Amino acid sequence: MEVATLIKEVITDLDLKLNIFAVRLTNSRYRCYTQNTQYLAKNMVVTLSGYSYRVYSFSLNEYVEFEIPADADGEPIHSEPIVTGIYTLPNPTFIHGKLKAVTDELSKKQSTAIMPLIWLFELLPRRVPTNKLSIFETEGTIRLFFMNTANFQDYETEDHYEQVIIPMGNLITEFYSQLKRHKRTGLPVSISGRTNHAKFTTGGNSTTAGSEKNVLNKMLSGIELEIDLPIKINLVCPTVVIPEVAGGAFDSSFDNSFNRS
Repeated sequence: MEVATLIKEVITDLDLKLNIFAVRLTNSRYRCYTQNTQYLAKNMVVTLSGYSYRVYSFSLNEYVEFEIPADADGEPIHSEPIVTGIYTLPNPTFIHGKLKAVTDELSKKQSTAIMPLIWLFELLPRRVPTNKLSIFETEGTIRLFFMNTANFQDYETEDHYEQVIIPMGNLITEFYSQLKRHKRTGLPVSISGRTNHAKFTTGGNSTTAGSEKNVLNKMLSGIELEIDLPIKINLVCPTVVIPEVAGGAFDSSFDNSFNRS
């Protein structure tokens, strides 16, 4: 099984719920209290029950304050209030590949349409176990980037952490739990490295900061993970049906006894 296929299945199976147990209206904004703010960050626009709302502010895993976006004339695009209940948030966008290919693909899309983003960087090799009795098909380390849009002009380093990096920790927790539950993974799945990227840039240093370039050509902050990920062999046996022999030498009960599942 390809790593990209497995990771895509894990992300598809995520069930990111925003459980709002109380709502308070303040200054025409809806302060929604919840024990898990998920990946929500300032200025993100999300759809709840078919209506769009923008995150005005939040307190991690305490509340999210939403406002109704305005149209070109400055008027609210709708007047639907937010009520208590359980809402499902969109799963992150998944993309895999090397830097240039991924950059070219993302350049055709608006950041708001693809964030948050999980990028599987395809460069690390996989190993086939030499032990023929191993339950693993391949072994190796993968690199994943959990990214979201950031405001490079206005954010200080602390803002990048509070507004993007720390909220992305919620997403990593959900992702890692789902990864371990996948039928083709299991122990010893483990996070072997973590790097926070306040500004997801490359090419600069302390004396040549002006030469920095945005990775993926977008202003992003987030977290890079290295995960030791062995993939199990497929232990599900296909059903084999023995065809009925011409001439009726064997009856159906004999054939059915050879079915495997």
